[in-house]
Parts: sequence; C-alpha cells; structure tokens
Amino acid sequence: MLEQLKKLKKKPKTAEEDAADKKELLSRMTTSMSTQFVDCELDRCESEIELLKTEWLMENHLKMDAEAFEKLNRKMSILDIEISDLDVVLRTDLDVPLSPFTPLPPLEEEFKEWILQQEEEAQQSGKKKQKKSKKQLEEEAEIQQRYEQGKIAREEPWKFRQIQDQKLLKRTEASVKLLQEKQPKRIVLLSSLAEKCGRVKLENSVRSIMPQLQSSLPDMPLVYMSH
Repeated sequence: MLEQLKKLKKKPKTAEEDAADKKELLSRMTTSMSTQFVDCELDRCESEIELLKTEWLMENHLKMDAEAFEKLNRKMSILDIEISDLDVVLRTDLDVPLSPFTPLPPLEEEFKEWILQQEEEAQQSGKKKQKKSKKQLEEEAEIQQRYEQGKIAREEPWKFRQIQDQKLLKRTEASVKLLQEKQPKRIVLLSSLAEKCGRVKLENSVRSIMPQLQSSLPDMPLVYMSH
C-alpha cells in the first residue's frame, strides 16, 4: 500500500521539465492566435472581394453616375420637403408612462345617504321645512362640492393621471419646433396612449398630456380631436 502511494505522489518538476512545459504552452498559444488571425484576414478579404464585385457590376452593367447613386440611396427627410403653407400630418410617439389609474366606485354608492336625503327633501317640498342650523348648511355645502368634484372625476378621469417620464414629449416638441420653422399652414399630431385594443377608455385619453405639451409649445394652439 505504501509503495502504491509513493508511486502516485508527484515529484517536483526539474528546471528542464518546467522549461519544456512553458515551451509547449507558448507553442499552443502561438498556433491558436495564428489560426484566429488567418480567419479574420480571410473574412476581411472576402468582404473586399464582394465590394469589388459590386463596384464592377455598377461600372459595367448599370449606367449610374455618383449623383444618381446619391439620389437613389439617400433617404429623404423633413429638410428635403417644402411644407410652407401646407397641412402637415406628424405621426408621433406620445405613449408616455402615466401614474396608475384606480377606478372610482359609482357616484350613487359613495353619496348614497346624501342622495336619499335630497330625494326626501324634494318629496317634502309642499310641507313646512325644518329650519337648518348654520353648521348643517355648511356641511351640506361641503358634501355638494365633493359630489360635483366626484362627478367631474368620473367624467374626466384623465385629469387625475400624472406624467412620470417626459422623454417622448421632449422629442415630439423638438420635431414640432423644427416644422414650425418651415411655416406650415397647420400641424396635425397623430398618436395613441396606453392600451391599443380598440376600446375607448377615458383614463387613457391623450388629453392627459395636452396641458404639458401646450405649455412647451405656446405658439401652437392644440385642439383635441379624438380619444
């Protein structure tokens, strides 16, 4: 048993063996790097050959000068179009992140007792009404005010959503200002907001971002056309 353990135990390498291992490692690294370099050079040469073939085809088969090539390959931008006194339709991305929307309960549920009280008082219109104290009148006026506010909140829910990131708005503002410099007759912005499933949801109306957009573009009156 001891003899087998002695055989398995590695002896420290001599200086000659260590030098031989380093030489072998250097040789493997050199071979790998050479192969990689050759592959890269071959790819580059193939790309250059393809470019030369394309140039030859253009010179010998396509009668195209440098000006014609530039016209065909250059994409047109707003700088290339004359839009003075024209209507411009600009498709924009105004799908900004908004604060979460929490649906409110029906108004009839929230103010159920007050509504019943109003109905009872209306039914007793022919009878002698009990005189109310100043405190009662103030409480009723406060409830009436909260009722009107709740009504507006349900009819115009977009007013209660806040813009959380204005990056897309800034981008649109820059595009509109560039268009304004070319003096078009009218600029129409097209965009969508939140869910795009064909259903109209008032809380997702683009009217929630119109005040911010209008403040950034004071010289451009904004008119809301659709949800």
